[in-house]
Amino acid sequence: MCEYGDIIGVAHTVPRLGLESGRIVSVDGNKVKLDKEVTLTASDVYSIIVQRSADDALVTRDVLPVSSDTTTDTITVSQSFGTGDEVSQYDCYAVGIRDKVVKPFRVVSSNRTKTSR
Repeated sequence: MCEYGDIIGVAHTVPRLGLESGRIVSVDGNKVKLDKEVTLTASDVYSIIVQRSADDALVTRDVLPVSSDTTTDTITVSQSFGTGDEVSQYDCYAVGIRDKVVKPFRVVSSNRTKTSR
């Protein structure tokens, strides 16, 4: 739960904040299978941020570069998610260009939306 003054990270494909986000399907060493495909270009350097469901901690890894533009649902990270940094199936992730995976926003207000039934 965020509170006034907290800084939160937002990733969304429409305004081009990050490349893609969703849920982890599986992790095998340094191979991460995502719930959707991402397109990686050879000219950019990418990172993935995973929010662990066990403790809400954020774990960041660089994605190994690709030699040519690639669309895939499996990425290879620079370092496996070892002891203390384990991620699990269904943990939330965001992938994007390094240092632009998510955009930070400060919470300054919140409103309840009235819904009609």
